[in-house]
Amino acid sequence: MVLLPPKLLYEAWARPGRWFYEQPLDLIRKYFGEKVAIYFAWLGFYTWMLIPAALVGLIVFIYGCATLFDNIPRCGSFLSWASSHVHWSHGT
Repeated sequence: MVLLPPKLLYEAWARPGRWFYEQPLDLIRKYFGEKVAIYFAWLGFYTWMLIPAALVGLIVFIYGCATLFDNIPRCGSFLSWASSHVHWSHGT
């Protein structure tokens, strides 16, 4: 394992302006070791795979907020649903 100066890793990876750049996995491997580099590679992959799920969740949330007051249950329909649910849950 070759030891690198911490400043090199900071310049290539840990600076605040480098957030959106690809991780220097080779430098991480040389400084921290194989297991830590694999861990950071997994975190990078996992983060990128969460972006589509987050976008779908955001779209569903916005749709729910936009249609929040469009589907107001009426008293009669709620009572019929509640009574059928009570009968179903008690097995009668």
